[in-house]
Amino acid sequence: MPGDPKERRQRALRCTELAENAADSQLKAVLKHLAEQWLKMAVELER
Repeated sequence: MPGDPKERRQRALRCTELAENAADSQLKAVLKHLAEQWLKMAVELER
């Protein structure tokens, strides 16, 4: 899996920030899930 773990972590952070500001509970849940997936990819890249 090509890519930069740092970039993946930045994307995760951005999703988390958007989730914190989301008024819609479904959108908040999706953004939190996306953040988790970005972090998971970052960890896999670091291995």
